Amino acid sequence: MAGIKFGIAEMLRELESARNLTRAFTENGDYVFSRVRTQLESLRDEPNRASLAWEIPKSAPLRSIKSSGEYESSGKGVSVSGELSFVWEIRRLSPIRRRDPAKEFQLIGNASTVARVFETEADGSKGEELAMWRIEIGDDDSPGCHFHVQIRGEEDDGPFPKRLSVPRLPTCLASPMAALEFLLAELFQEAWRRHVSAETDALKSWRAIQRERLRKLFEWQSHTVAGLNQASPWSTLKLAKPPADIFVA
Repeated sequence: MAGIKFGIAEMLRELESARNLTRAFTENGDYVFSRVRTQLESLRDEPNRASLAWEIPKSAPLRSIKSSGEYESSGKGVSVSGELSFVWEIRRLSPIRRRDPAKEFQLIGNASTVARVFETEADGSKGEELAMWRIEIGDDDSPGCHFHVQIRGEEDDGPFPKRLSVPRLPTCLASPMAALEFLLAELFQEAWRRHVSAETDALKSWRAIQRERLRKLFEWQSHTVAGLNQASPWSTLKLAKPPADIFVA
């Protein structure tokens, strides 16, 4: 099975709407979004560039502003901040006329987004890492649900050590920007809810893209488990691989 395809124009719109939607909640969003947008535009426009490690590197992540305990409804949690990085190994799908801008790219390898939460010290500096999870899109050989989340798994000791690759928790997050919204909505429970209740141009664009992508994902999941005779519905969904054009058809 070939990797999942995404429309480049839609992904660029998603980046722009995410930049505008999250600006008040990030410290370095404009700079980071500009970098990832430029990477994708270069893949689109340069016919000699066949593939790309599209990324926000772990060494220079997207950083949230401080959450003063706002992940609790009481607002009495400890102060924390979040970071997000990702790497998607993608290839350019060449148009009919080779020198035209490409319309789509396809996943060809690693597709991992990492979210981290750090305690914020009294002086505003970054303290202890409190949580980390990875949002993954699988390939032909990956076990577990094709779209899944893994907890930690980067260290050799402690809970969820590197040698333990489970659990792989199912998710409906299909892009790094969707993972960013999840992170911010967790850290800023009430503030994010109010923020996305306002009808702005950024929200309208964001909503249209995410709604359609979720609709296609849920339709595929529903079709996968419909009309089963013998297999367990969960096991069937866990083993299923979506069509490469699930988000572009």
